[in-house]
Amino acid sequence: MRKKIFLAFFSLLLIFVSGSLISSKYIVDATEGLHRLLQMHKIDDMSKALSLSIRTVQMDLFSLRTPASRDLDTIITNVRQMEGLVNKCYSCHHKEWLVKKFNNMSEGVRLYKSALSLYVTSSANTPRMERLGIEATQIGEALMERVLEVSSLASVRFGHVTEESLGRIKDVRLILLGTLALTFLIGVIAAIHITRALMAPLGVFIDGTRKIASGQLGHKVPSEGMTEFRELAEYFNKMSEELKRAHEEQENTNRELNNEIIERKHAEEEKNRLMDQLVHARKLEAIGTLSGGIAHEFNNLLQVIQGCADLMDITMEKDSASRKHLSTIIATANRGGDLTKRLLAFSRKVDGESRVMDLNTKLGQVFVILQQTLPRNIDIELKLSSAPATIAADPSGIEQLLLNMALNAKDAMADGGRLTLTTRLIDAKACKLEGNLGKDDNCVLLDIADNGCGMDEQTRALIFDPFFTTKDVGAGTGLGLSVTYGLVNAYGGYIECKSSLGEGTTFSIYFPYAKEDVLESVPRERQLTFSDVSGGRVLIADDEHGIIESAAAVLESMGYDVVTASTGEDAIEICKKERIDLVALDLGMPGIGGVSCLETISTLPEPRPKVIITTGYGFDDAARSDLLKKAERILQKPYRLTEFISAVSEALLEK
Repeated sequence: MRKKIFLAFFSLLLIFVSGSLISSKYIVDATEGLHRLLQMHKIDDMSKALSLSIRTVQMDLFSLRTPASRDLDTIITNVRQMEGLVNKCYSCHHKEWLVKKFNNMSEGVRLYKSALSLYVTSSANTPRMERLGIEATQIGEALMERVLEVSSLASVRFGHVTEESLGRIKDVRLILLGTLALTFLIGVIAAIHITRALMAPLGVFIDGTRKIASGQLGHKVPSEGMTEFRELAEYFNKMSEELKRAHEEQENTNRELNNEIIERKHAEEEKNRLMDQLVHARKLEAIGTLSGGIAHEFNNLLQVIQGCADLMDITMEKDSASRKHLSTIIATANRGGDLTKRLLAFSRKVDGESRVMDLNTKLGQVFVILQQTLPRNIDIELKLSSAPATIAADPSGIEQLLLNMALNAKDAMADGGRLTLTTRLIDAKACKLEGNLGKDDNCVLLDIADNGCGMDEQTRALIFDPFFTTKDVGAGTGLGLSVTYGLVNAYGGYIECKSSLGEGTTFSIYFPYAKEDVLESVPRERQLTFSDVSGGRVLIADDEHGIIESAAAVLESMGYDVVTASTGEDAIEICKKERIDLVALDLGMPGIGGVSCLETISTLPEPRPKVIITTGYGFDDAARSDLLKKAERILQKPYRLTEFISAVSEALLEK
């Protein structure tokens, strides 16, 4: 491209210079012609002046001595003028032929001057003067002819030189016009060619720039076939690559920042969720503790009612009209006992034996029960994992949990719907993230989903609170989900709820996965059977007077010797001083308490008394196992007196 531009400008310059030189040559020639014209003009003027002077002198010669004659001084003046005019012609440079004419004319002027001089000096001799005048006149006529000849030649030459000069001036004009036209034509051609040569690569660059502007970073323009633009193309491509790299780095940075923001947001949400769970768990724990205490006190009251009712049942005639009312009292006490068991389950104090069980098998069993109990407009669907979903739990507790959840779903689907029970095995990572178990073990996920009415956020936040219910008065106690929450936590699991109004509800329960060869068996009490064996000294230690009275009455009626105590200190003191075969020990007594009393009794020297624990509290597997290491039986209040007598008899029979 540079070469083309250089050649174009060089051609223009060459044409312009050539035209200028030729024009200058013609202008110089025309100037010389004009100079010659001036010379010819001067010669013509000189010839006319010289001719005028000669004619003036000639006239003076003919008019001398006449009234019209002038002085001789006039002749002398004109002669001097003629001599000056001739000498002036020699001051210019003329051609050779013209110089010869000037020489002849100068010689004639000299002769004319000499003749006039003789004429002027012979004024005293008239004849001689006339003769000299005639000679001078003849010489003047000859000089006049020479002057006229020079004037004629000058006029002819003046015309020739004028024509030549005008021709040269015309040629100069044509040359200048041709030079300008040719220069313009070549300039236009060069401009078109250069423009085309420039626009092709510029179009490529413009197209590349548009593509980059549209987002096609990294676009490259072809550098082949370019000369001066190859370097520009290479830098353009480098710039495009650099923009692409910088954009990718910025995108990566933005992506990392977005991920970091999302992670921080998720972490903050997770933190808030965990805080909400912690607050909720602490609230439920406090409620559970309160519920456990209430259940204990309520169990004591129920035990008094149950004991007195059993005594009346033993002593009352079978055909007594009051037996119907007595049956109502006993049934009501049993219902109260069931209610307190739910409270104890919510407080995580669960009685029962945890063992490895397949949740899928239990779901199959419950499925049969649900088909018989749920309305026909509710479809039940099981989606069980292909592998056994083994967990460590009490089968009866799991059955109660499933029934509670199913009945709760039934209430949410008053117009019918679908209940779906799904089990899945989840790996440790997902289990820790989703199940929030905080363990690096696999887990079993149980989803219980319905397409019922759903719940709003405010209701969902309260569903696990004891006695909270959205049902009508008398339609429920509000303990079903609370018991479920307590059971799940007692089995080391985690429960969460997702629900939206009009879209249904899904409860997700995460249980730790259990292997059959890992779980240790939990000591359990023997099956109690009624025994007619009587005799022995029994200490009843309880702070409830009504419980002591009913238990003592039935034992004494069976032939036992009964001693009573209302505090732990009294019970220990009696065991140390007297021979006691068995202690019926309440764990909730004032003073040192039943647990400390049990510890002390277990350290007494042989023969130490055997112990049956009676309590209104519930225990988990670990606490139950520890207690059974020091006691023979655990009776959960409220219990039937027949159960109490059987437990006493069995304990005394054991070696």
